[in-house]
Amino acid sequence: ADSLLYGLFHSSMAGRGNYTGYHNPQVDKILDEARAATKSNKERLALLGKAESIIIDDAPMVWLFQKKSAAIAGEQTRELKIDRLGMVDWHMVQLKKSETTAEKVSNNQ
Repeated sequence: ADSLLYGLFHSSMAGRGNYTGYHNPQVDKILDEARAATKSNKERLALLGKAESIIIDDAPMVWLFQKKSAAIAGEQTRELKIDRLGMVDWHMVQLKKSETTAEKVSNNQ
């Protein structure tokens, strides 16, 4: 599983999750190493902690509040995607038209 840090702070994610355009080659290298560290969770967490410390010192963004969000989707919902920050791209969400009771009755005859 990818870390939240990769999507928010890796330079390759600029414009897709790295909304600040943050670019630090050292952080990129550490995040790449953490992504490749599939055998040892302990090693991966240590690398992510190291990247996190650098990011905190660089302070590319400051959170002013923690937004709480929720989304409920039924079987008619299509293309509902929630990003790492809990934001929904509502322009992409589609609702599949359900059969009405009259259509169901006529289809069963």
